[in-house]
Amino acid sequence: MDIAILGNVIVRNITPQEFESYVDYWHSKELFRLEKYGLRDSNLIPREHMLSSLRIVYQRDGVVNSVKVIEYGGEIIGSFSATDICDERLVLHCSIWDQDFQGKGIGTIAYWKAIVSYFDSYDVDFIDFYTPKNNIAAVSVKRKLGIPAMGETEFTVYLSDEPIPVYHYRVSRGYQSQFLNDF
Repeated sequence: MDIAILGNVIVRNITPQEFESYVDYWHSKELFRLEKYGLRDSNLIPREHMLSSLRIVYQRDGVVNSVKVIEYGGEIIGSFSATDICDERLVLHCSIWDQDFQGKGIGTIAYWKAIVSYFDSYDVDFIDFYTPKNNIAAVSVKRKLGIPAMGETEFTVYLSDEPIPVYHYRVSRGYQSQFLNDF
């Protein structure tokens, strides 16, 4: 892994100035190259509703902890979103918005930093990942980071018409310190 990349990858809470870019990504027709993962744009939450939800949370809390952006070289290149947040755990999803930034080790660093950040933001014991079995890059990142696989299952997200075959990965709060020792 290129150590120079480590310092250039920033994972932080989304700001109100970035809400539009985040929502634009989800409503981009380019996104639905992800149809190979069983996602459908017809299932998207309407654009204005997404924006309104982000604004309401920000106005109420002064921060949107559930969405974090990935910044590299001063440019926002992706995001993490936490869903299914409960007392014990949350489910984390990642999207690298620009294919030019894929395959360079940025995602691996971003995942590590996101895990640390989400454990700092939420009092949960676990972070779960449900990774489509055919998303080779995302599976590779989890393996590089040593994130334990809990097994195979099916996962339903609002963007899919049917459950998606996935690998289930889980990181515990105590496991977090092992990432710090690896870098």
